[in-house]
Amino acid sequence: MSDTDYKSVLAPYMAQLMEMERAAGAVNTHLHGILKDFDDFACAYGLKDTSVSESFIIGWLKTRINESERTVYNKVSVWRKLLTLMNRRGCKCYVPRAMRRPHSTFTPYVFTESELSSIWTEIDRQRAHKNNADSPLMTLPAIYRLLYSAGLRMGEALSIRNKDINLQDGTILIHATKREAERIIVLHDTMKNVLRDYIECRNRMPLSGLTNPEHHLFVKLDGTPVSDKAVYANFRKLLKKCGIQYGGRSRGPCVHSLRHTYAVHALANMTRKGMNIYAALPILSASMGHHSLEATEYYVRLTRNTYADIERNSSAINAFVYPSKSKSYDD
Repeated sequence: MSDTDYKSVLAPYMAQLMEMERAAGAVNTHLHGILKDFDDFACAYGLKDTSVSESFIIGWLKTRINESERTVYNKVSVWRKLLTLMNRRGCKCYVPRAMRRPHSTFTPYVFTESELSSIWTEIDRQRAHKNNADSPLMTLPAIYRLLYSAGLRMGEALSIRNKDINLQDGTILIHATKREAERIIVLHDTMKNVLRDYIECRNRMPLSGLTNPEHHLFVKLDGTPVSDKAVYANFRKLLKKCGIQYGGRSRGPCVHSLRHTYAVHALANMTRKGMNIYAALPILSASMGHHSLEATEYYVRLTRNTYADIERNSSAINAFVYPSKSKSYDD
């Protein structure tokens, strides 16, 4: 979706807001969609000028009754940014009051070492029962291992193109990040070998264009990019075969739990090797592509809860800086 998709009288200001957020490195993958939602409502409402009234905002809020408290909070925050910008540009707009940030009750699922071992064993033994060109099975072992070993989000992994990966240096340039801020991840030697084996196998398929620098790294048997839906669906089946109970939506475990597990395991490994937790936290934050350290602090609490030895070694000041009461986090 591009900024030109906006059609209402608010479109120029939406485009300006997008540009400001990009310049600040604060754009996330949901902002386009939120602004498009505003734009669609403004068109349906019949907004004719750039004077946004309180009744207009109240009317929009009434259409949000089926959305979660956190979703409405996030959208109202975007409204405040947009309308404040419009006021600065000379428009007379009502700016809604800031909502209290809802408390998040979501607890990320962290796989045990035994569960991870079962996942790797089961995914390696999966075979397609028929010659299905739409099957992603050839690619999934590498995708799942990359999600865990590098802590990537699904969209980041599936957006990797051939030109982004450098196996000689052991690095991947990640473009499709949550806040559109590029970062480089460094691969473990075992992960480099996994990707090297996958690429060699992929390139033996009698399809043209697979080695093109712009071609997606992860493809199905027909050479088309793997979709997130295919990965999610297979992972649910994988969990069942491994005897790992699925708790339902927002309860996990799910594919994204591999990222949560990476964060906890990485932090645990760094602290066990003697690294001060204050030095480890910024490293983890940068590797995960978080916008702030606050988003990563959540994993400190998860790590201390998961590993008793780290909890025992945590100082009293750590307990003060990272209290047990959970805040919402940026995954």
